[in-house]
Amino acid sequence: MYPLTFPYEILSTANRNEWVLDPFCGRGTTLFAARIKSCNSVGIDSNQVACAISKAKLVSTTANEVTRLCGHILGSKLSFDIPEGEFWEHCYSSSTLKQICKIREYLLNSCETDAEIALRAIMLGILHGPRNVNTISYLSNQMPRTFSTKPKYSVNYWHKKGLEPPKIDVKEVVKRRAEFVFKTLPDRTNGFIIDQDSRKTFQVEAGVKFSWVITSPPYLGMVTYKQDQWLRNWFVGGPWKVDYTKPNQISHISLNDFEDDLKKVWKNVADVCTKRAKLVIRLGVLPSFKGTAREILESTLEADWDIQAIISAGMPGRGNRQAEHFGTSIGKANQELDCFAVLK
Repeated sequence: MYPLTFPYEILSTANRNEWVLDPFCGRGTTLFAARIKSCNSVGIDSNQVACAISKAKLVSTTANEVTRLCGHILGSKLSFDIPEGEFWEHCYSSSTLKQICKIREYLLNSCETDAEIALRAIMLGILHGPRNVNTISYLSNQMPRTFSTKPKYSVNYWHKKGLEPPKIDVKEVVKRRAEFVFKTLPDRTNGFIIDQDSRKTFQVEAGVKFSWVITSPPYLGMVTYKQDQWLRNWFVGGPWKVDYTKPNQISHISLNDFEDDLKKVWKNVADVCTKRAKLVIRLGVLPSFKGTAREILESTLEADWDIQAIISAGMPGRGNRQAEHFGTSIGKANQELDCFAVLK
């Protein structure tokens, strides 16, 4: 999880309206940095939650528009399903869960306008998180905000701590978050999100060629992105229980499989770039896997890209490690590396 300053500083020499690509766009940090720099951008991700959040980095709307839409949905007579089970009874109060489900149903059927895309992203952000003493910022019983704990663990934790779900007015939390997020926005630029596995050949609009590629692939060994985001995945149309399948995901079975998949991505990226396009990659490896980030970068880029430099990105601090954001116990962190390359 790199900070906004990482792609922003890389794009310091970018020209206005140049195109920027992130083939593992995640939360859309690269896309937002490009927008600040008045560059156009495209993000690719096979994860529905990532795509939903990234799309919101490209919209232009206001807090009033988002809050008004939320109120309109909650005041409608829209019918909706409510998931059942012990987890749902203890994660949300019944009134809060009904509001969440009504908004979910609406957005599953209509999510094209900027306000709708923004509301969906805000709901994903407030769907679960810690219970604050003063200001209510999240809709759930006590949970982490970065990943969804599994149902059985969650219920046992709540029972042990004697925690009951708070009754929360969803519109009020949406309003507060929207006023913070959409207080000021950079000027709108061109851009879009491709919901696809970047190992497969992808197409962009005619005439679009990328001068910059800034990305961070899933680190070798990180295999539980979808499962650790199962509650947000439910909100964007997934099942109401944890889905342990891993479709459309880079292989983590072995180092060779992981490298073969990355080679496909860098080849697909090269096919849509301008001559001498710049590629910047931040990569790490979990300590439990053999191989180093440097070896992976050198072996996967050699066909199409000239590596200019591979430098240390430092030891990721607590809370800033890709693995920690998805609830993986990884012990001591391996050093992350930044790779700078240009298209041959």
